[in-house]
Amino acid sequence: MKEPKKPSIVTKSRSNVWKKVLMGMSIILFAGSIGLNVAQYLENKDLKDNPAQISVEEENKKILEAVGKLYKLPEEAPSDIGKITNKDELKDEFFLDAQNGDYLLLFKAAKLAIIYRESEGRIIKSGPLIIPINVTIYANEGVSTETVKSAISQAESVSITTAKTAKNIPKTVVVDVPGTNKDAAEKIAKLVAGEVGALPEGETAPEGAEIVIYIASPVVAEPEPAATEESAQ
Repeated sequence: MKEPKKPSIVTKSRSNVWKKVLMGMSIILFAGSIGLNVAQYLENKDLKDNPAQISVEEENKKILEAVGKLYKLPEEAPSDIGKITNKDELKDEFFLDAQNGDYLLLFKAAKLAIIYRESEGRIIKSGPLIIPINVTIYANEGVSTETVKSAISQAESVSITTAKTAKNIPKTVVVDVPGTNKDAAEKIAKLVAGEVGALPEGETAPEGAEIVIYIASPVVAEPEPAATEESAQ
């Protein structure tokens, strides 16, 4: 009987960073301009009410202290710490020198990723980390979103979904749903000639969306009054 494939990176944390990856988000580790989608290689361990959580926290603390002696770490706590268990499945250049048993540390706010080898007490690789923002664009039927999508994609690392709405939208509005993407929302608002604001009345953000854009409805010109016999003379 064929054995199931091992996950390439095992994480025992319940961090939202891994949850986003497991939901299909691409984590991009830049080594030059190289992208990596590790979603299919992760296993999330839900350790709620599990006594093993204590040992996991102690292990993570030990790894973090060891890495901190070798590398000036951000002040923030790591978003997650995972262990590489099936390196052969990780084809990205970032993992070229990694081995099974190496640790991957992610710092979301500082946009940093580190591979650490405990057996040798050294850092194998470090580099910038970018986690794309989930963006949903709403527009009326017949309104093209291609220009908006192109402008946003060139300026920000995003994962874009488009949807239709029957609601009349008088002006383009960009909504920072969780309130944690202020800079990105303001930048996007300028790109789409809109403004940062709240969800239109009666609207709710789709699940998983971090920024929602409502594109202004096209202005419908008032029909000109029909010509009368007097005006025609």
